[in-house]
Amino acid sequence: MSMSAVRRCATLLLVPAAFAFSSSSAIAACDQYAPQVIRAMAGPYQQVIVSAARANGVNPNLLKAVITAESCFKPAAVSHKGAGGLMQLMPATARRFGVVNRFDTNENIHGGARYLRWLLTRYGGSVPHAVAAYNAGEGRVDRYGTAVPIEETQTYTRRVLNAYQKLSYGQQGGAKPQVVRGAPGSRCEVVTHSLYTIHGNQTLQHVAKRYGMSVKRLAALNKIPRPYKVAHGQRLRVEVCGRWAEGAKSSGSNRAALASKIHERVAKPAEKEKDDRWGFDF
Repeated sequence: MSMSAVRRCATLLLVPAAFAFSSSSAIAACDQYAPQVIRAMAGPYQQVIVSAARANGVNPNLLKAVITAESCFKPAAVSHKGAGGLMQLMPATARRFGVVNRFDTNENIHGGARYLRWLLTRYGGSVPHAVAAYNAGEGRVDRYGTAVPIEETQTYTRRVLNAYQKLSYGQQGGAKPQVVRGAPGSRCEVVTHSLYTIHGNQTLQHVAKRYGMSVKRLAALNKIPRPYKVAHGQRLRVEVCGRWAEGAKSSGSNRAALASKIHERVAKPAEKEKDDRWGFDF
């Protein structure tokens, strides 16, 4: 075999299928690629992604993860429902967030980042809630939480979180963090916020103890006045902390990795068992 033929074969083996095909199955498999492959696909849009992330306070790895699941970095992608561009914006969503041309990569990514920022703010920083709402709409997530009874949304959320975790853990020098709950006297750092749903006759004191927070801090975070009464079904914003492996530094990329690990754990409850460890309704 000639050297040129070898090169051609190597190229076919290395280039992801989504580059050669435009089928939905190819896009669906995009989150299964190795993190270095996803980064290579994101390369042409890196500057815009970083700019949009900084402008809206969104982790750039989350933007890449959403694009991975939405379009597999195909700027001309159009879904069967009419969503278009890298971040698959519907016409109404594009107008809502100031996007004139959905297929302009700069406008599309900035518009998608604005929408994600809006969703993260709405759901207290919870990535799984924001991701589910990006696919199913905030109305359904307001009603069902992350347990939206739509298979497409559940699959989509898993794919985004899978890509997000891969990209966050793939940072050079990033150490895999140990996920812990806060505990009185423990040395841990708050790295993300989550939502907890009150069940039955649980009290604010119960939730505070569960997360290692002081009752006063938990009440202040949720603007609950004395005597600190809560009701079944009420959602509380809680702080989630973690600690690093010995010698690991608390950097921005490490905090992103820890938050990603927490949310990945939230999104994969134990089989055949209601998992309320983190207060989400699955």
